[in-house]
Amino acid sequence: MFRFVAVVLLLASVVAFSAAQLTYSTGWGKRSLNGGETNCKSSMDAVMAIYKLIQLEAQKMMDCERFAK
Repeated sequence: MFRFVAVVLLLASVVAFSAAQLTYSTGWGKRSLNGGETNCKSSMDAVMAIYKLIQLEAQKMMDCERFAK
């Protein structure tokens, strides 16, 4: 009997959590607010900024290794 009650409680909690996951607003998770148009230029600018930052940090590491010897 205890096992049956435990299984029912477990299933009830799983159903409650899964129902809560489905109550997000309709706009949640969308990447763009302008009707689905993509803005590739701004994302490429962000990628290039990250790339330059990585290059700068790599150069700093190389300089530190060179001066440590």
